[in-house]
Amino acid sequence: MAAEAGAGPADFVIPDALPVLPLRDAVVLPLTAVPLTVGRPRSVQLVDDVMRGNRLLALVAERDVKSDPGPEDLHRVGTVGAIHQLHRVPDGTVRLMVQGIERIRLVDFTATEPYLVARVEVLKDQTDQATEVDALRRAVVDVFRRLVEASAEMPDEMATAAENLSDPRHVAYFVAAVVPIDVAARQELLELDPVSAKLRRLIDLLQRELAVRSWDGRSPPRPRSGSPRSSASTICASSSGPSRKSWGTSRSAAAKAPSSAAASRRRACPTRRAARRSASSPGSRGSRRHRRSTA
Repeated sequence: MAAEAGAGPADFVIPDALPVLPLRDAVVLPLTAVPLTVGRPRSVQLVDDVMRGNRLLALVAERDVKSDPGPEDLHRVGTVGAIHQLHRVPDGTVRLMVQGIERIRLVDFTATEPYLVARVEVLKDQTDQATEVDALRRAVVDVFRRLVEASAEMPDEMATAAENLSDPRHVAYFVAAVVPIDVAARQELLELDPVSAKLRRLIDLLQRELAVRSWDGRSPPRPRSGSPRSSASTICASSSGPSRKSWGTSRSAAAKAPSSAAASRRRACPTRRAARRSASSPGSRGSRRHRRSTA
C-alpha cells in the first residue's frame, strides 16, 4: 500500500537520462512511497545497476502488459523514483520500496539493451488560484474521509493523514495512491494538469466509489468504534439529508430524533440492517489490497 513520502523533489537532482522500469498493473505517483516486486530478468539487472549509482529510475506504466515491453508499449508520462529499500527473494524476484519524486515525460530512448534508457524532462504540476484549489482540496479530503468510514480495508489513520496535508498537490497524489481505483484512472490523474484538474477528477472518482460501497451489499463497511451505527447507515442518511457541510450536524440531530423519525430513516435506508448483519458475521472484513508489482 502506498504511503506518504518522506522527502520532496528539492532533495534530489534529476539527471537528463534515466533507466526506465516498465510497470505492469501499477502507477507510481510523486510524493508517495510504494512497494514493487520486480521479476523480469532485464528489470532485475536494471535495479542492480541503479543500486550501484544514484538509485534513481524512471517508473512508467505499460499500455498493454507484455513479457518484454518496448518503447512503443509504454506511456510517455511517468514518475522519477528513488529506491529506498531492496529485498531479494529466493525465487529470484526483488522487492523494492520506491519513493515517487516528480512527474517526467520520456523525450526519446537512447538505449534498449540491456534495458530501456530514455532522456527525460521534468513536468512540474501547474498550480491555480489559491482560493479555488484550496476549496477543491477540502472537498477531496471530505469525500475521502467518508470513503474511509465506508471501507473495511482502509484504516481511519488514512483520513487523518489526508486532513493533515496542507499542499493540494500532495493531497491529490496521496489520496490517488491509496484509494481503490484502476491503473488507467491513476495514469489519467498523473497526466492531468493543473492541480485543480487532478482534484476535480479525483472528487468524481471518490464519489463514484463511495456510491458503489453504499449500495453494494457484498462489501459491507465495518462498524466504527464509539458509534452504535455502521458507516453504511451514516452514508445513506447523509446522501438523502443535508449537504456535506452540515453532515456532522445532521448526525447529532439524528441521534436526538424521536423513534418515529428513526423508523422512517430505517425504511428509507434498507442497507442499514443488511450492513449490520454482515458486519457482525465472521469474515466480513474486506481483503487487503495486493502488492503492486512489475515483472
